[in-house]
Amino acid sequence: MQEARDVHPHGVEVRSADGAESVEEALKSLQKEGLIKILDAAVVSWPAERPSRAPDS
Repeated sequence: MQEARDVHPHGVEVRSADGAESVEEALKSLQKEGLIKILDAAVVSWPAERPSRAPDS
């Protein structure tokens, strides 16, 4: 049987590469302070010249 653990996935949308870098640094800092635990992370980018895809309604 797999061990139970708290898992609370969250996503953060950032509109610029600089903003994404700032968020990453802030999250790593919070983890070093023991305030959060990062289990996994991913960065997804979209070309600036392409329109964003709106979610299906």
